Amino acid sequence: MRAGDTATAEFSGEPARPKRGTTVFATALLTAVLLAGLGCLALPGLSRSIGDEPDFSRVPGRLGKWTDSSVTMNPYDFQRVKDTLTFNTARDITYTAASGERATAWLIYWKSAMVVKDYHSPDVCNSKHGDVVTIRETHEIVTPKGRRIPLTYREVANNGHNKLVVYWTQEGRRIWTDADEARCASFVFPFAWMSDRLTRQRNADEGDDRLVVYIAMPLFKNRSVAAQGAVLQDLAGRLADELYEVCPWADPK
Repeated sequence: MRAGDTATAEFSGEPARPKRGTTVFATALLTAVLLAGLGCLALPGLSRSIGDEPDFSRVPGRLGKWTDSSVTMNPYDFQRVKDTLTFNTARDITYTAASGERATAWLIYWKSAMVVKDYHSPDVCNSKHGDVVTIRETHEIVTPKGRRIPLTYREVANNGHNKLVVYWTQEGRRIWTDADEARCASFVFPFAWMSDRLTRQRNADEGDDRLVVYIAMPLFKNRSVAAQGAVLQDLAGRLADELYEVCPWADPK
C-alpha cells in the first residue's frame, strides 16, 4: 500500500486453518531450515548485527507536549512479553499530554541472529485479545527533523473501547512495507531471509538488526478521530527523531 492509500475492513488477524498433513510437513521443513540457518549465521558477512544493544533509557521523557508519566509494565508481565516476542531488549513508555491524551509506546530491538526465528504481527497479536481492526491504512509522516516515516495506522475497536495504533518495523535503515509484513508472516520467511543474505550485496555499514516502534492511544469519544490521529502521529514523529539519536544505525534519513 502506498503512503496515503486507505482501506476500511474488518480484520480478524487469523489465517485460515491449514490441513493437518500440510502443517506437519511445513513444521518439519521449517525446523530443518531454522537449524541450518542458525548454523549458517557463523559464516562471515551473513549476519550484520550492530553488536551492542541500544540503550533505550536515553530516549527523553519529554517530547514536545508529551511527558513520560513514569508508568511502566510490571516486571512479571514484561517478562511474559519478552518470552513471547523473544526480543533482546525493549522499553515501554507511557506518555501523557496536557490536553489529556495518554499513549503507550514500545521500543523493541532484536539482533540479526534472532530475526530469522519469527515475526509477531501487531494485527495478529491484537486480534487474540479481542481487538477488531476497523481501519487499515498507511500514513507517511514527516518528523520535526525532516525524516519520512511510513506509519502503519490502525483504528481498533474492542467492546466499545476504541484506540488508535501506529507502528513501523525496520531492518537496519530499511523501513518495511506492507509486502514485507505479509512475507514475514508466512512460514517461508526463513527461506527468504537466508536467500537474501546469501545473494544480496550490501554496503559495509548496512546492518540488519530489527527495530519495531509501536504506539497505542485510547480514543476520546467526544473528539474527532482525525484530530486525535494527528496528535498521535505528532508523538510518533518526535519519538522517531529521538530514537535515531540512540540508534544511528537505523536512521533512514
